[in-house]
Amino acid sequence: MENLKSIDIAGQSEELPNEVVQLKALIDEICASANEDYRNELSDSYARQFRAGAWAWDPITKTVSDDKVDRLGEVIMGPIYTCLEYDWPTKDGYPMAPLIQLDLAIASKTGGVNLGDGLIQVWMPHKAIAGKDQLIRVVPRQFIDGKKLTPVVNLSEDLDPLQCRDEEWDDAAEEFVPAPAYQIVSYSPKRYSIQLRSIKDDHTLKDITSNPALIERIKQFDKLQQNAKKEGLTSTRTSNCHLFGTFSEIQYAPDEKPLPLFCFESDEFGLMWGDGGNAQLFYSLDAEGTATFSFDWSCT
Repeated sequence: MENLKSIDIAGQSEELPNEVVQLKALIDEICASANEDYRNELSDSYARQFRAGAWAWDPITKTVSDDKVDRLGEVIMGPIYTCLEYDWPTKDGYPMAPLIQLDLAIASKTGGVNLGDGLIQVWMPHKAIAGKDQLIRVVPRQFIDGKKLTPVVNLSEDLDPLQCRDEEWDDAAEEFVPAPAYQIVSYSPKRYSIQLRSIKDDHTLKDITSNPALIERIKQFDKLQQNAKKEGLTSTRTSNCHLFGTFSEIQYAPDEKPLPLFCFESDEFGLMWGDGGNAQLFYSLDAEGTATFSFDWSCT
């Protein structure tokens, strides 16, 4: 299994957190001594999991009404920037619903990778199909001007996008109105995001070894991995939508996709990705360093 003591994430070489180094050393020892029939399978599985680990930043948000949203800023589930050159998009005769808008200058500075400049947006169409009908576009910086803002489009109940905003009762209006939008105001200090499965989730101990000492090492690995989750080291935690980082494997694995720019890893922000699913905005850099973006989601 390859040496992963240090890794290159978002263009920066960073030392791994001590807990990850300890977990890596334990799994190396376990794989080296496991029964031959399971050794390669175990080693390959954990090599993939460790390779996917990455630094992540959790968005710090505030809820705001639509008329108070800074549409030139970073927004989740609220009205985002449109102008004449980049007007509110439509598909099949329906206006599309905004999911997220991120400032590429902020993301580039945070993650240490040049993603270009401008506002990247993800829009959801009527009756969206996984990974096929979402619109991902970048509004270049030269077109971003508060004086050029075009009006917010009314989204009909018939729109039925993949993600619908929550509603709440308005006493004054005596009707249900859209829930407040989420304005990203800053990001938390970085944390290391990694998805590690318990060894016993996939194998019985008797399959791996009959050596009592190695069994204790396996139990130690699983206990350390669970403690890491509780301390917020991994992305499987209560608040786990994040910039960069990694995501849990459902219908596809991290090494089957480009690098994540933003991970929707829970029902945070009132979002539901099918039955226990997640979603990701991805980025890729070509040989010249130009970024392209894609989006996908999956569910159990």
